[in-house]
Amino acid sequence: MVDFRSDKERVARSARLTKRAVKEQTQQARVIGRHQAELLRQQLALQHQTAMATSVTAAALVHQMPPQPAVAPPPTVPTGWYDDQGGAALQHYWDGALWTGHTRPNFG
Repeated sequence: MVDFRSDKERVARSARLTKRAVKEQTQQARVIGRHQAELLRQQLALQHQTAMATSVTAAALVHQMPPQPAVAPPPTVPTGWYDDQGGAALQHYWDGALWTGHTRPNFG
């Protein structure tokens, strides 16, 4: 097929087609850009919701945890006279923390 158009007409047609193609590409880029921006907003919102849910859950767990029982002090033996463990007929005096050097005969 032979094109009988002048060079001027061909250049003008090419310019129109190029301009139209650029315009369509620009519109597509805008649509894609809006779509990507919306996806990014949704992703950020989801991350924010997840972070908030995690922190709320952690805070709720902290508040729901039963109170830890206070650590009881080690059992203490009352002060007094106690029989000698070696079987001797003596008693030794315990001051509540240490055995003293005091002894007495076992009256029991």
